[in-house]
Formats: sequence, structure tokens, C-alpha cells
Amino acid sequence: MRGPSAIGFIALMAYGFLRSGATEEESTFTRLPGNYTLGGLFAFHRSAVDLEKRQKPVPIACESFNPSGFLQMLAMKFAVEEVNNSSALLRSVKLGYEIHDTCREPVVAMQPAMLFLSQNGSRSIGILCDYADYRSWVAAVIDPSTSELAEITGKLFSFFLIPQISFSATSEKFSDKSLFPSFLRTVPSDKNQVEGMIKLVAEFKWTWIAAIGSDDEYGKQGMRQFSKQASEKGICIAYENFIPVYSSDSETKQVIVDILDQLNKTQVNVVVLFASEPQALTLLEEAMRRNTVKVWIAGRSWVVSDPLVLLPGVGQVGTVIGFSQRSEEVEGFEQYVKNTFAALEQDSPSRGYCNLSINSLSSAPLNDEEDWTIMQSIICQGSFSDNMAMVLNLPVRHYIYNVYLAVYSAAHALHKILNCNARNCQQKSSMYSWQLLEEVKKVQFTLDNVTFHFDKNGNPGSGYDIIVWSMGSSAVHFTKVGQYNGMLVINKSKILWHTQNNAEPQSQCSKECQKGQMKRVKGVHSCCFDCIGCPEGTLHATNDNFECKPCPVGQWSTAESTSCSDPTFLYLSWDHYLTVILLLGMVNLLVLIATISLLFFKHLHSPVVQASGGRLSFFTLFSLASFCCSVCFFFGKPNELICWVQQPYFAISLTACLSTFLAKLLQIMFAAESTGSPSAVLCRLRARRPGLIIPLTVLGQLLICIWYSTQTSPLSSTSVIIRSLSKFIMCDVSPLIGLGLMIGYNGVLALTSFLIAFMVQKPAHYYNLPRDITFAMLGALVAWIVFIPTYAGATASNQCIVQGAVILASSFAMTVAYFLPKCYILKLKPELNTVEYF
Repeated sequence: MRGPSAIGFIALMAYGFLRSGATEEESTFTRLPGNYTLGGLFAFHRSAVDLEKRQKPVPIACESFNPSGFLQMLAMKFAVEEVNNSSALLRSVKLGYEIHDTCREPVVAMQPAMLFLSQNGSRSIGILCDYADYRSWVAAVIDPSTSELAEITGKLFSFFLIPQISFSATSEKFSDKSLFPSFLRTVPSDKNQVEGMIKLVAEFKWTWIAAIGSDDEYGKQGMRQFSKQASEKGICIAYENFIPVYSSDSETKQVIVDILDQLNKTQVNVVVLFASEPQALTLLEEAMRRNTVKVWIAGRSWVVSDPLVLLPGVGQVGTVIGFSQRSEEVEGFEQYVKNTFAALEQDSPSRGYCNLSINSLSSAPLNDEEDWTIMQSIICQGSFSDNMAMVLNLPVRHYIYNVYLAVYSAAHALHKILNCNARNCQQKSSMYSWQLLEEVKKVQFTLDNVTFHFDKNGNPGSGYDIIVWSMGSSAVHFTKVGQYNGMLVINKSKILWHTQNNAEPQSQCSKECQKGQMKRVKGVHSCCFDCIGCPEGTLHATNDNFECKPCPVGQWSTAESTSCSDPTFLYLSWDHYLTVILLLGMVNLLVLIATISLLFFKHLHSPVVQASGGRLSFFTLFSLASFCCSVCFFFGKPNELICWVQQPYFAISLTACLSTFLAKLLQIMFAAESTGSPSAVLCRLRARRPGLIIPLTVLGQLLICIWYSTQTSPLSSTSVIIRSLSKFIMCDVSPLIGLGLMIGYNGVLALTSFLIAFMVQKPAHYYNLPRDITFAMLGALVAWIVFIPTYAGATASNQCIVQGAVILASSFAMTVAYFLPKCYILKLKPELNTVEYF
């Protein structure tokens, strides 16, 4: 009975208070005359009576007393009286007020709104072409408690540019000054609240939620903003719907039943309830009846609403986390309420209410006969101090500060425009509301060490307290667990979850993927997915990505990696066993070439050396030695210089060697066509020099190498294609057509020499020099023919080995096939070393 007792007490006191300050004709409002009047629109009641049956524009009766609206009205009255008694504000000026009941209905609010617009000194609205000199009945309006009502009245006040300061309308549309140029508010916009809700949901990693709103301006705007921001943050709304506002009770109940069924069907554990107070109350009542336990994220419209927090057994619905505007204690207001009600209780007309019946009250704050009887017994026979404790503990006190700020904003603007000082003010008979509006926008004042001002959109800079409902022995208590003012701060340890072992509830369609896994969406919701491991060469930096990003150029990663790394570059080191084997082969071959050179130098003028080419043989041997040494460019860590000369050096060395064989064969071919004595033939052989064959063939290879060098890429880590964390680095041989032309050019020389040597015939009693060249070219051709498929199929680490091995093999074949037979004659068969034999 604690909740109804407090409400009933306020209802009876309110009736007496309003009746004591009104005339017979005007029993629905209270006023205080003054030099400048502030209008007030508050919801003393929650609804109108039989509004759908209204057929004539007659006065509308209201029902269901609203203690929140009544105490907010008292806050305005308290603030005005405090300003009038202040020595710092509006000296010699009395501030008045005129307050009306809106019953939370637009049609009810329209009448007092038009009354406020009436011309000062009359009760009629002047029809003019120019309203710049128009003085309305009120200087400013402290406006309705809902966005829907504020939107309707705001259109009227915006036309006249009358300052409209709302203490509770939170719709973001009011920030649009092109639509509502005279609207300001002391409560933050829904946009800020939505941003806080999104950050709260993200903080707990709830990605699978439901969103329910009331089918009014507040709910529609809030749901629209929430849906937009949720999709941007990767939060999936599994289900959303609106609770009817103007439908019949049966239709509303059916919609709520459907909503709760869908909540269970979608298996969401978190529900964002962006609804006005009556719709939130209806939904939670049905949730209690069906034992639906969820985490409810409450908007400021109902998180501290007295009908909900006083609802018996409301703690059964689960955990309620909500946003309540941060407010300060209004010093003196509690005592002001006590004094006001004490005076009413002692007043003899007020005491007469103990003998009244429910039907004798014109506005019928309570419409249940049994409740009325109980309330009469509490007021008339109960303890006044106990009843006042109930009143002052109501959650409505959270909104008192907003009304207080609204009044002081108007008062400070008036103080400025009237040029007030410590003694008096310069009252202006021609002060207009649009002038006051400009000053209200610029006000900045301090109350209880808290500075207040409006931003360019008429919004305050205050934030929100995050509160959790905690069930006491008989009522809900509010536990502050955090705050939000652009940045979310929350103490999770203070939250009591309705789960086993107080475990933090989860609300996800799919479990979070492990590091290095991407999400593959199932169905239409991005929060429902399978986890797929990222392949090699890709990374998955965050859990929110739906794709694996390729590693940057020059980096690599293993499967299911969250980062890429620079690879370890490998190369054919000098101490590798294959390198050592090839180097030993090269050294032995160089020793053999050096030995042959010494032997040929010693017998330079002998017939066998002269027939083999004489001094040209040393060029051939030098080319072979250079060709052998080219294998060194394939070992060790490559650099730009090595890569620039690697392939051209080996190709030119081989071309120089092969060109000497071709030149020698041409000499032999010419000699075979000659007749005469052997000594004459030998002289012709010496006389016919290689001529232009050697430089021309070398020049052709040099041109190919120059073109190849201009086309190949320089060696750098960015140009190396990475396919693993360990990359064998070698000189780039692209374009392959360049390498093919160099090797093919030498192949043509070898094949030409082979064909000429095969066709040249030597008499039987002469040494067959073409035979030696034939076997030398055959060995070189076989080695390089084997090289092509072997090189193409080898890995990068083996390609260097293959080419080095083929270089040594072809060098060995040419050295052994051509020069060893001559050495054999020089050392073992000197009797054949004659002019006649060669």
C-alpha cells in the first residue's frame, strides 16, 4: 500500500491546492500575477476521459492522477517564488506564472497553448501581417513532458518565436532549428541517449538484441536512431516492433502478447525498451504475468517512472539498466513541499475533503471507490510525516531539477534584457518574446556550483547516470553503476544479474570467432555467422571483420594469423654442402684449364697447338675459365650488382668460347677445300684468322644482354613475391624470354658448330680436329637441353644449383672433349706432333 498511499495523498493535496488558487470559471490551472508571466504545461493527469466519444468542442475531463506532473508543477512554482525572493535576480520585478494541465493529450494541450499566444491584456489572438511588435500573454513557456505534445505546441510557439523550454521532451528533431527555432530544453536529446545505449550494449558485447518502442513520436524517433547506430556498430536487432498508443486495450494486449512470443522465439536475452511510460508499464505487466525474464535497457522516459517502480513484483522481469539524466538536489524544495502540504492539511477547507465522496471531485484524481476510501483514511487519520516521506521518495524527484533549470534560464535571460543590477531593473513596456529568445539562447549561469548553458541547437551539456533497479523489501531502489557524457563509465561489479551465480548474461546469435578467423554470415543478420580460419598470406586483425585481408607487399602470415611478418630471406650460402660441391668442381676445372694453358704455352709453336688455334686457344681457355667462374654469382646473398651481371656474364663468357670453336671450324672448312703440301695447308690455316666471327657473335649476345638488363626488375624486398614466412631470395630472371634468348643464342652457336664439324671431312691420315669439336658441342648441347626442363621444374632454392651445375658440366665437356686429346699427344704421343699429321 506504500505506492498508492503516496499517490492518493498527493492527489487530495493537489485538488485542494488547485482549487485554492483558481476561480470558479477556471478550476484547471493555477496562476501568480507578475510583471512578466511564464506559462507552464504539466500533466497532472495521465489521460482524458472518453476522448473518442467527444462530439462537441466542450471541456475535456481528465482521469488517473499523475503525481510526477504535480510535483513538477510545484518545482516551477518553487523556482518562480525563489527568483522573486532573490536579491541577485530581477530586483524590483515580479515574475508570475500561469500553469495548465495537459492530461498528456494534444487536444487538451492546445487550449492553454493558444491562451498563452493571446495578446497581452486580452484573451484573444490578434491576426496581423507582422508580429514583430506583438506581445503575447506569456514571455516564455515551460513546456510539456512528452515529445509528442512538445511538437504540437512547438509549431505554434515557433511561429511567434516565444521561448519554449522543455524539461522532458527528448526527440532529436527538436535540435533542427529550421523546424523549431524557439525550442530549448534542459534535458539531453534522445541522440545522446541512443549513443549511450549503443555503447552500453557494445560494452557487454550484446550483439543479438530486440528493440521495442512506443508508437508515438518519442518511440519512433528513438527506434529510428537506435536502428541506424546499431547497424553501424555491428549490433543486430533480431526483432523490433512498436506498442500501440491509441489502440483499444484488447488490440494493445494482443500486440504485446505477440511481442513477448517473438522475444522468446528469437532467443534474445536483451531488450531495448524505447517506450513512453504507459506503454512500458503495459509491456512489463504482461512480461511479469508470463514470467519473461530479460535484461531490459530502459530509456529515461520510464526508468524512474513511479507507476513502474511501484508495480508489485516488478523485479521478476529481470535486470533493468537505464539512463537517467544527471541532476542535482534542489536545495529547499523538500522543505517547500512539506510546508505546502502542511498548510493545506491545516486549512479548514482542505480538511473538509475527508467528508467528500469520489463523485464530488470535478477532476476525479482517483476513480476507484475502494481506493478513495483507503486514501481518505490515510490522509484524515494517518500520520502526516509518514505520508510526506512516501511523497518525497517518489522517483519523480529526478525531474524536478530540469524544471528548476528551465525557470532559471528564463529568469537570467529576463535579467539580462531588462538591464538589471543589484538594486532594480529597467522595465520595458516594449519587451517582446523574440528578444527574450535571443537572450535565453545565450544564458550561462551557475547553480550550486554547476554551470549551465545551451548549445547552438538549444540542448544542455549534461549527461546521464546509468542506474540499475535493485529490489528492496517492498520497493525498487536505484543503484548508480556508471555515467555517460560522451564517454561510457560503468562499474559492472555493482550490477545484480538475474542469472545463476550472478553471471553476466550473453546475448549473441553466434559465439565470437577465435583470433585469426573470419565470419561467414548465415541468413540476413550479420551477427549470425560461421567462423572460418584465414588462409596463409592473410590476416584477421579484429573480431568484427567479415573478410581476411591480404598481407602487405613484402610480408606473409601462417593460417589463422592476426598479423603479418617480414619473411626470413634464405639464399644459397657459401657453406651449404651443394655450394661446396660445386665450388670444388669449379676449382678442379680451373686447375685443369690452367694446366692445359701452361702446357699449350710451353708447346706454343708445336704443330698440335698451332692446328688447335695457336694463340686463339688461350682465348678459348680464358673464356672457359670465365664461364666456370660465373657459377660464383649464384652463391651467397644476392645484391643489385650481382643480379645485374649474373646472367649476362655467364652468357657472354659462353658466347666467347663457342665463337672460337665456330671460327676454328670455318678455318678447317676452308683448309679442307685447299690442295698442296701439308706445310702449305698449315700456312693457310695460320693465315686465315678468325676475322670478324668472334667479335660479331659476342656483339650479338651483348645486345641481347643489354636489352635483358633494361627489362629485368631490380632486387628489392618489395619486388620479391612472398609466399611463405621463409623466402628463398634469388636474382629475378624475368622476363624469361630474355633468359631464353641468351641461352638460345648460345644454343644456335653450339648447334651450328656441331653441324659444321659433323659435315667437315678429314683425310684418314690427318688428325680429326672437327671430331673433337663435334663431341665438345654435343656435350654442351646435351647439358643445356637437360637444363631447360630441370630448371623449369626446380624450386627457387634449387634453380641456382641446377644452373651452376649445368655451367660446370658444359665447361667440363668442352674442356675434356677438345683440349685433352691435344694434351695426350703433347705428353704421351710426341711422335704425332708433326706438321704432316696436322
